[in-house]
Amino acid sequence: MIRFVVPYLLYSAIALVCVFLQSQLFSHLQIFNAKPDLLLLVLVMSALKSDWKNGVAVGLLLGFWIDLLNAAFFGTNMIVYGLVGAVCGLIGTRFPDRTYEGYFFTAVGASLLSGFLTLLVFQLAGAAPPVGQSVFGIIFPMTFYTSLIAFLGLPLIFLYRRRKGRKIGRIDLLGYGVIYVRGNEKIDLKKVEAERAEARRRRVSSRERLARRASERSAGRGGSSRSTRAAGSGGRSPRSSSPPRRQAPSRSDAARRRPASGSSSSRNGDYRVAPKKKAAPSSKKPRSYPNRRPQKHRGRRSS
Repeated sequence: MIRFVVPYLLYSAIALVCVFLQSQLFSHLQIFNAKPDLLLLVLVMSALKSDWKNGVAVGLLLGFWIDLLNAAFFGTNMIVYGLVGAVCGLIGTRFPDRTYEGYFFTAVGASLLSGFLTLLVFQLAGAAPPVGQSVFGIIFPMTFYTSLIAFLGLPLIFLYRRRKGRKIGRIDLLGYGVIYVRGNEKIDLKKVEAERAEARRRRVSSRERLARRASERSAGRGGSSRSTRAAGSGGRSPRSSSPPRRQAPSRSDAARRRPASGSSSSRNGDYRVAPKKKAAPSSKKPRSYPNRRPQKHRGRRSS
């Protein structure tokens, strides 16, 4: 359950921060009376690292927060961001190896596409300003400002990509959750699913093992309580039912059980070793090998 909820919470927090920055900070830093679209950059970066399905999901989520906070027509930004996320996801699937220029020109194209789609939606709703004023007064200045932010912010993303160690490689909204990678490792969803299935199987086996141990302990405690009850019903105390302890032998008993001096060992604690007898010299002659070849002298002979 946490794997499905955490990505939505992360994107929601990012959306709220970007909306706050656009409304409070960049309202005082306008260029040609236009503000950058920070959420569009977040959508482009996340959709390029996934497929079109995840791009649509991210676009719908980010557009929902924009429509909920400051939009005249609810659902406009959801439609626009969903379509832009789908297009960026298709580009990311088609070109998996992306460079700095690829990210930059994709952000520029996504900004233009977002502006024209928004104009089209408002035209269909009948609430759009004149086309010339919208294109040259809103779309082009916003695209320029968004491209400038992307040009300045992309080096930070590439520095993060080159960082070694474990890091977030992708945030998926369709079931995979937060996927971690090491270095510049590529994301293989089949491998990720196999690793998670193996980890799930290990957790289940460990739980079964713990449950089996707990049942064995409870069964052992129940058996011991039954034995004590049976002993108590016979009129004996629990101490009397246990076998008597062995007492250590006294010195007189050890001396009585000690064997004679001729024996070599004893089972009752006498560890004196008898002297070994010398073996009688054998009358056998050394074995001869008549068929063996004489060994050659390998060293230098003396004169």
